[in-house]
Amino acid sequence: MSRRIRPKSSGVSTLDIWPWKYLVPWMREDLFARRDARKLGKLRRINEITDPYNMEEMVMPLHDFINDPVAHEIVHNGATFQVAGLTNNSYFSEAHEVRQCVRKHPTLGRAVLEVAKSRLDRMLYVGLTEDHKKSARLFVNMVGAQVLSQSKALSSSDVETQASARTELSSSFPESKTGGPDQLQARLLVPEAILQQIISLNSLDVELYRHAESIFLQQKHHIHKAQGS
Repeated sequence: MSRRIRPKSSGVSTLDIWPWKYLVPWMREDLFARRDARKLGKLRRINEITDPYNMEEMVMPLHDFINDPVAHEIVHNGATFQVAGLTNNSYFSEAHEVRQCVRKHPTLGRAVLEVAKSRLDRMLYVGLTEDHKKSARLFVNMVGAQVLSQSKALSSSDVETQASARTELSSSFPESKTGGPDQLQARLLVPEAILQQIISLNSLDVELYRHAESIFLQQKHHIHKAQGS
């Protein structure tokens, strides 16, 4: 595992947050190593970017990234292991052994997946990263509604103030972007075999995401129904 870089400030840093506290030092080390290799003439200099997913002169190619031990340890099925409390950052002493066992015997991953699904089911709110604005608005409405319903001491003016604040907050989130034309075009250059390998390596996360989508739609339906009543 790559050594961690300690943040300089005393506040919360990306380097304090899993998985970035491991991934950032790893990728930074790789980037600097390739930069130094270019300076020494061991790697050719880049004059034109033709395939951003396969530029070994500057950054680790995608096919190397997905097969690297660090990616296997942290990235692949990382969301499932995180929700289940089984990452390399977990307090559970046997988390590493469980992950190793799942990698050697993929069918056992179903048990971990069911734990993650169960935990999602019990969460107050589930959002989707690629649907950022709708997720944020849904969060404001769900949490705000619960706070208002539990606070019996609120006066009518307080309720109006809270509702106004919820509307203002929910409108302050920008629309999420999935990438421009150049980025989408670059993705078409990724070989189908690599895409299938990524899906296979992250099969638990793929299914957990579908489960999260279902919960998200249920939340939206619940809010729309409540607002319509």
